[in-house]
Amino acid sequence: MKKFRLINRTTIPYIKAFVLGLLILPIAFKAASLERGYHAAGGELLIPFLFILIQALANEIKTFVKEVVR
Repeated sequence: MKKFRLINRTTIPYIKAFVLGLLILPIAFKAASLERGYHAAGGELLIPFLFILIQALANEIKTFVKEVVR
């Protein structure tokens, strides 16, 4: 029986994407505050999840291309 591991090869790219989104978040907050002129939280909170979505889409495209080429 295969041992279940929480972090494996398939989850690492998603974790990297989420962390990258978290690193960009303070920059997005500053930019949004400068644009608005006041401090508030808006759509910039979705940036980490957008990076995860982009990673998932890239994986699906990669799988699709491999199937079409075969």
